[in-house]
Amino acid sequence: LNDRKAHDIPMNSDGLCMGILLNQDTMEISTLDKGCTQRITLPATEQGLATLKARLRALGRPIRLAICGSAALAFALSLSQMPLQDVYIVSPSVANQSVALAHYAGRAI
Repeated sequence: LNDRKAHDIPMNSDGLCMGILLNQDTMEISTLDKGCTQRITLPATEQGLATLKARLRALGRPIRLAICGSAALAFALSLSQMPLQDVYIVSPSVANQSVALAHYAGRAI
């Protein structure tokens, strides 16, 4: 999205949006649904990834996902079997917090 920040783009009100900030030891996850935001932190381990996948499956609907972090591409590929509608790999200069990433995922492109 060129040099625009996440908050500069109009919001898409449909769907569930999730932002994941990958840190060395943790995954900071924010979910935005109908204006309500929920945040959780999971360990950046196989067990943490398994927990995230179970939560995604339990939601049972498409999700728009924005990911930021050094392993974002590999992480996105590990979620390829999940019910994801759109996946965005986001530069930290655009959004570097999980809530900002969830808002980015909800923006109309």
